Amino acid sequence: MTTSLEIDVNAGLVPPLSGETLIDEPACMRAFAGAALLGAQWRPELLPPQFKNDPVTGAQLFSAYAVETLMAASPADQAAVLRGFYGDCALPPNDVFMTPFPTLSYRNNLFFFIASGLFPLFFVLAMAVPVSQLIRLLVVEKETRMREQLRMMGVTAWATNTAWVLWYVAEMAVCSVLSTIVLHFSVLQKSDFSLVLVVFLLFTTSSIALAFLLSTFFSSSSTAAALGAVLYIAVFFPAFIFNSPNSGDAPQEQAKVAASILGPTGFALTIGEVYAFEAGGTAATWDRVDVEASPGYTISVGLRLMLVTIVLYGVLAAYLDAVIPSEFGTAEPFYFCCLPRFWTNLCRCCCSPSAPAASGIEADRAKAMKSPLNPDAAGGKDGIAASVPRQYGTTSGAASGSTALVEALTGSQRSAVEQDRCVRVQNLRKEFKTPDGIKVAVAGISMDLIQGEISVLLGHNSAGKTTLANMLTGLYTPTSGTASVFGADLQEDLQGIRRNLAFCPQHDILWDDLTVEEHLLFVAGVRGLPSDGVEKEANEQLAAVRLEHRRRNGAGELSGGQRRRLSLAMTFTGNPRFALIDEASSGVDAYARK
Repeated sequence: MTTSLEIDVNAGLVPPLSGETLIDEPACMRAFAGAALLGAQWRPELLPPQFKNDPVTGAQLFSAYAVETLMAASPADQAAVLRGFYGDCALPPNDVFMTPFPTLSYRNNLFFFIASGLFPLFFVLAMAVPVSQLIRLLVVEKETRMREQLRMMGVTAWATNTAWVLWYVAEMAVCSVLSTIVLHFSVLQKSDFSLVLVVFLLFTTSSIALAFLLSTFFSSSSTAAALGAVLYIAVFFPAFIFNSPNSGDAPQEQAKVAASILGPTGFALTIGEVYAFEAGGTAATWDRVDVEASPGYTISVGLRLMLVTIVLYGVLAAYLDAVIPSEFGTAEPFYFCCLPRFWTNLCRCCCSPSAPAASGIEADRAKAMKSPLNPDAAGGKDGIAASVPRQYGTTSGAASGSTALVEALTGSQRSAVEQDRCVRVQNLRKEFKTPDGIKVAVAGISMDLIQGEISVLLGHNSAGKTTLANMLTGLYTPTSGTASVFGADLQEDLQGIRRNLAFCPQHDILWDDLTVEEHLLFVAGVRGLPSDGVEKEANEQLAAVRLEHRRRNGAGELSGGQRRRLSLAMTFTGNPRFALIDEASSGVDAYARK
């Protein structure tokens, strides 16, 4: 036969100094009235110093309930208590449980104790799927050059990222509402519905911002989808470190706050506070967000830190996306946010372009002007460079001053150059690193392309024509040299170049889910056409490329030649100042070429 005995004792019992008497301490040791854990109900650190440690051994006396109560009495006192209850009973109890007395009423719910650790993990695992998909889609945009194509159309990075955020926030808001409803009618019945909903909304928004941050480190969509989910789940696990009921000391309180910078960990600690209130028989409401349900953390701290993570992740994602080099696009210097042009483009309040930096740009220009293929540079009229096709190097006659490869500018062309109504390419060079060494794709080309004229660049395969086009549009960063488009410098004002540029790349970049007409309407709207003229412009371009009969078809349903014609129509939509076309008739049948 097994018996047990539960004895209620005063909460202030401490080990007697003499071993014979017991000293009462006030019930001020009670704290954390909303806690679910017994060990969090009492504050032994509030005891006088002489009662915190054994005067002989120095051992800590008040670390948990067993020390605060059962070990507080000497063995003789324990025996005396048992004799008083049982006398000379032949069946003394096998177990004795000591409970503090007096104490506030509370509920110790083992379900909530377990749920406070497992439920956050469940929600983080559920969010890992949409987060992984968002990371993959963001990287796919980089892989397929779709992001750079949008920027060349005039769509800013801010606009594309905002579109993704709004779409996913709307999706996650629905999931947050459904999750809150399920919890409200199941386990969190007493907690405020709006408070729980805000916790979930901040958590999902923070997860979206974290997805943007993680996407900046990947260039492969398949790798991003797999590792992105793993990294997202990994930043949750620090929450398990703080799952102990005796984690209320100051260092761990500071560690909780620091770990909350990791979005999933902050969510786990915040929702854990809500579960702690519910387990203690009280409700998590807005007027209790500053009350500690467990040592060293409150709901208000968690909410504020989740807001901080949203802003922090967003700023870091925007910065790293600009400075980390990728296969396509031009990376900014790490200090780009300190440059005047950054604030000019951000605020769009300055009309004049920023002055070029005193770097190697002017040196490249001077070098190009002194080229032996530019005899007019030294003593020609106004020092204006002629149109010099230097793609394939120079001949001996050209090197000695011959003008055989140089077409002199006319008076109207010189006037256009002086007024920046042209595209100026000056000693532009591009090198690639290969396993066999450095490969020169473009070996210092210099030329002027005048507005209103059609210029054609001819060359054999792998001559560097596409590489030159990619440098002029910002897809590749030049190794040296520079270029300007209507006065906007390639290295200083890429956005200014893209505002005047329409580019038709060698490989069509289309949205398979959009119809032919929707492509043209979108481009017309992006390029600033008035709303009443957008549809007219789309109809004119459809007629020009003979695609009226495919107006309602999706781009994925078109043949290769039809996709190419659609790309050409998109290029000329809105009458851009500078249209750059790479392989204009590639894949187009002979009849359509006419």
